Amino acid sequence: MARTHKGDLAPPDWTCLKCDYSLAGLRVGGKCPECGTIIAPPKSSATRDDHMTDAPIPYLKGMAAGYLFMMLGGVGMIGFSIAARHFAEPWLMVAGTLAAGAWWAGVFVVTQPRRSAIRPYAEMVAEWKRTRLANRISQAVWPLTFAVGATAMFVHQASINAALASGTLPVGMMGAMSKGVIALYSLAGLCVLAASLGLVPLCVQLSDIADWSGDTGLGNRLRVAAWGLAFGVPTVTLGPLAASIAGVPSPILFFLNTMIVLAFITLIGCSLVFLTCLFSQCGMAFWAVRNSITGRERDIRVATRRAERYDEIVSRQLANAPVDPPVSMALKEEPPVTRYGRPPGAKPKGPYVEPAKPGEIYRIAENDGAPPQ
Repeated sequence: MARTHKGDLAPPDWTCLKCDYSLAGLRVGGKCPECGTIIAPPKSSATRDDHMTDAPIPYLKGMAAGYLFMMLGGVGMIGFSIAARHFAEPWLMVAGTLAAGAWWAGVFVVTQPRRSAIRPYAEMVAEWKRTRLANRISQAVWPLTFAVGATAMFVHQASINAALASGTLPVGMMGAMSKGVIALYSLAGLCVLAASLGLVPLCVQLSDIADWSGDTGLGNRLRVAAWGLAFGVPTVTLGPLAASIAGVPSPILFFLNTMIVLAFITLIGCSLVFLTCLFSQCGMAFWAVRNSITGRERDIRVATRRAERYDEIVSRQLANAPVDPPVSMALKEEPPVTRYGRPPGAKPKGPYVEPAKPGEIYRIAENDGAPPQ
């Protein structure tokens, strides 16, 4: 689909984004005559004038590596966080910090401006500019989350060991926590909330990349995951806090508990959808690399065969063409020139100078007409 610009005529299939009024024949950038909404291209056609396989091969290889880092980092963060909670081992949180760093590196690479053989690079940089910045900043919170959590676990473990050594271990694990440890765990929880909410715009940008690759089904699944995360993360995080407030009526408390359960199920399901989409996009990026390399090799083979066929046709035409007789380069002998003599005593016509006689010397006269001295 050709990219439209401000002032161009809207195609016949365009309708208003608000009232669904037909915009055929109207100018892009104008207003809908029915509701006054600005006429803009549909979101589904914003990036459909090129394809992912049209991008340069180094860019596609970088995208494949970025998706691989995201996939490995995401699985590592989930696995190390569960293991650290189960075994209470802070070094597992350190390993989770490294996995979170790999995740952020993958996000940084994948959210870079797209490359296209059709559209200028400056236009690609302007696309998703704010969303790209928000994704990179929000996903950089994951390494900070694991680092803060590892620090809290080290300090907590050290305080427990000191209490055991002194024989003053309070009853319950919370009793062994100092205010600093509680503050660190609270900060880690806030970081988890911020980074989890940052997954929503990340899913939206990844869905655009999926549409760019031609897999609209994958893009739709990522958009559904974005909506699910936007509902599940804040509800699961803030719902228990609201339910714990004293004096909440029973109907409202029942409603909050129901919403928390639904949000938790939605969060788990959308997280699984998001991870499976990452696997699909990783495979899609590697497929784009192979397809691009194969296509260029095919184009080279076709161009080589055409050149060979052209040379063969030219050789046959030259072989069957009539040969002209060789042209002799020898100079033709000119016929001899016959010279006729003059009768004795006859003078030639026109100006004539008598030849000098033996011993006679010619001199230039000083005065015209005067004889030489």
